[in-house]
Amino acid sequence: MAVRFVDLQFSSGVKTSVDAKGWTTATAQLRFKAFTDTPEDNEGIVRGDARIPYEKSRHPYFRQLRCTGIDISRQGPLHFDVSADYASMPYKEGDENDAAQSPLTQPTIISYFTITSEEPIEDDIEGNAIATVNGEPIEGITRPISDLGVRLQKNFGTFDPASFYLYIDSVNSDTFLGFPPGTLRIANISADEQFYTDQDDNEVPFWSVSVEIHARKPYQCEPAEAWYKRVRHEGYWVLNTDPFGGSSLIGPARAVDQQGNPSPKPVLLADDGTALPITEGSLSIEAKYLLFPVFEDISFSSLGF
Repeated sequence: MAVRFVDLQFSSGVKTSVDAKGWTTATAQLRFKAFTDTPEDNEGIVRGDARIPYEKSRHPYFRQLRCTGIDISRQGPLHFDVSADYASMPYKEGDENDAAQSPLTQPTIISYFTITSEEPIEDDIEGNAIATVNGEPIEGITRPISDLGVRLQKNFGTFDPASFYLYIDSVNSDTFLGFPPGTLRIANISADEQFYTDQDDNEVPFWSVSVEIHARKPYQCEPAEAWYKRVRHEGYWVLNTDPFGGSSLIGPARAVDQQGNPSPKPVLLADDGTALPITEGSLSIEAKYLLFPVFEDISFSSLGF
């Protein structure tokens, strides 16, 4: 008499409800399929299996929730369906009598810091390519690049990692903390389960959640493109004008140097794919750049901070 195997079929997210007195309760549910060895095995055998939750046990993912009830129903000679309901202890945010003790009433803590790294650069402050008078790019030039870091910390009664996971490596689609859309990127999310004792001496769990955001100043682009990947428009292949006077470009063809040999380095390209012209006597050339979006945008206001 034993349970052969147990399979988790469904895990709900955390749902919250508020009663008429303003108390909030978080709930969740797990559903399993269990199969026994013989038809003589009953619900009691399934309930006693170590893989089946038991009342007052913690939720495996949302540790602040405890099991409030188990429902087991036979679906066949060997097949049982199991539902486990979970709930948090009721809590009230903003209760004046509990404000001194409950961490859930505390406001969001915001701190700022600077993130600096030495990065290669390809143009000067005027937007001119760092290149020789012949348009040959010069490599190896670097400068410090700094982003503003923002750290948000707030206490929550519940924490759903599957929901917060969606924000990692995303940029803001809305104005957040005064920063325009596209300038913020979420770099790190952390959450620690903690406990406090309420006025009735109940041990109440909560989550201390921290989010680290990097704010990037747009560099020769629009704010919405601040986190786009930016590369200089250059390559070994170029388009050329039609030597027979046609209006269309032909190619692409291998870029060549002044001697007509294949260029050993990429050449700077115009928007249409032709080689950038070099003004005679000029010591600078205005490079062109390509921008590519690589981060999904999402509303940061929905974070709950």
